[in-house]
Amino acid sequence: MKTSGELFNATSLEDWLAQGRWPGSLAVSATCGCDVTRLGEEICDYLNAREGSDGELLMSFDREDIRRLAGEPSLRRKILSAVAEPENFSASGSDYECMIRSVASLGGAILAGQCCLDATRGMPNVFRVMVSSCGRCPKDDPSMRLDPARFTTESLVEVIAASFANWCRRQPSATDQPLSPGKETTTSRVSLSPVAS
Repeated sequence: MKTSGELFNATSLEDWLAQGRWPGSLAVSATCGCDVTRLGEEICDYLNAREGSDGELLMSFDREDIRRLAGEPSLRRKILSAVAEPENFSASGSDYECMIRSVASLGGAILAGQCCLDATRGMPNVFRVMVSSCGRCPKDDPSMRLDPARFTTESLVEVIAASFANWCRRQPSATDQPLSPGKETTTSRVSLSPVAS
């Protein structure tokens, strides 16, 4: 589990940037006051424990992590130097949004928060999940929409993690095809609402 400031210790971010990559990133958000504050970290921990191999670990980023990446020049440079075409993201809005899109483009990132879901719209290497307990939330056309009332926290983490891992297995590797931020992807849209027992 990531502790406060762990992302920015001497080696954690650099190690993540230097390792092999998952072919995609996950953006997850909750609406309607759903309390899934730690959902991104829990999905990351779950996948790293079960799927992590060959030095390809995921890293979770919450709103504070992204804010720090956008605001500290040395961290910002590290991210932008790892991105294949950083100029594609610099014109995409604020520095904050640029960092979200840049981190997501790298693959192997779990991005949590509505701003992450919004900023990654149209990115072909991002699996986008909205956790919402009402039908009145803005229709964002995410890859998956889940009603948290139908799941325990553990099963919600497992469903999102398994769906993301399966989606990543179907993606071309980064060496097969370059990712461009404006290209749409064709993924099946899933809306899960299992019947409570």
